[in-house]
Amino acid sequence: MFAVKWQGEKEGWLQKQSEGRMGIKIWQRRYFVLGRASLRYFVKPDTEPRRVYEIDTIVEAIAGSKPTELQLQCTTEGYVPGENGKNPFDGIPGHPTKARVLLLSTDTERDRDAWID
Repeated sequence: MFAVKWQGEKEGWLQKQSEGRMGIKIWQRRYFVLGRASLRYFVKPDTEPRRVYEIDTIVEAIAGSKPTELQLQCTTEGYVPGENGKNPFDGIPGHPTKARVLLLSTDTERDRDAWID
């Protein structure tokens, strides 16, 4: 289950796995901010959020298959659309419209544990 220490926001750079052109998986460096109400990520810290997920839509946070990876299981209910205003999952083959798994990677296993602690 997703547990967060609420002394403030957790933020920092993570790698996020995305599907690039022709279905090839790529890693993109993104700036993440975890607050009391949402998880947001940005291309750069001083820009508008690329995506926002309400905390209650994150149903699970677990360690990934590698020591520096973590997986977040999210529902799209409560999803706040990005700048194009559309649900990014609609009409994409292989992507359910009610769930999303974010695969993230940190620099160290200790960093990963800090994000899911």
